[in-house]
Amino acid sequence: MKNFTGMIILLALIAFGEGCLPHSSNAPQHADVNRYINEYKAQNAIQHAVSLQSMDTDAAIKEMRAMAHMGAMAQIEHGDKSEQIYVLCRMLFVSSNNLSFREPALGSTVYMRGGASDWPLSPVELVDGVPFIVAGGYNLAGQSESPEEYLDYCLANCSWSKFRYHLKTQEQMNEALAKLLKSAKWLPPLNDRERLFLIRQIN
Repeated sequence: MKNFTGMIILLALIAFGEGCLPHSSNAPQHADVNRYINEYKAQNAIQHAVSLQSMDTDAAIKEMRAMAHMGAMAQIEHGDKSEQIYVLCRMLFVSSNNLSFREPALGSTVYMRGGASDWPLSPVELVDGVPFIVAGGYNLAGQSESPEEYLDYCLANCSWSKFRYHLKTQEQMNEALAKLLKSAKWLPPLNDRERLFLIRQIN
């Protein structure tokens, strides 16, 4: 499995260098979220989730609120990414009382394949506890939902998940990636650049 993934990485890097997944240019985009998507690392999200789950729920929510409250200026000056809240909310909350658990309202989602019904935890897909981003980006027309607003929505409409996250070895990450790449949801099959987009999330 290691050799298989390594060969994909090597071939993809030779063919495409450090390019990232292209987005549609038909409408304005949510620049900060799209930048976060292209820089996203699954292990970082898992580390945050593990840390939050080590706290009692009230303390974890307080920490998430502090993360969500980071303004645009803080992101520019310190490199903080409040956009991680969108992913963490999808990882740490579940639907409550049979209510729907909607994705963050960030604009028109540019999916790599399929639509919202194919990816119920959009923008992520959880594979053996590894969160992969499967949304290629967002086209924005108007005001998007802020991290703080989405956290408020989750607190009002969802429950704290009982699923426990654990840090993964590189081999476990590779195995999760292999499962995702074999998913029947990729129709038509992913091209090399799209595969690289997923591979880079665990390397």
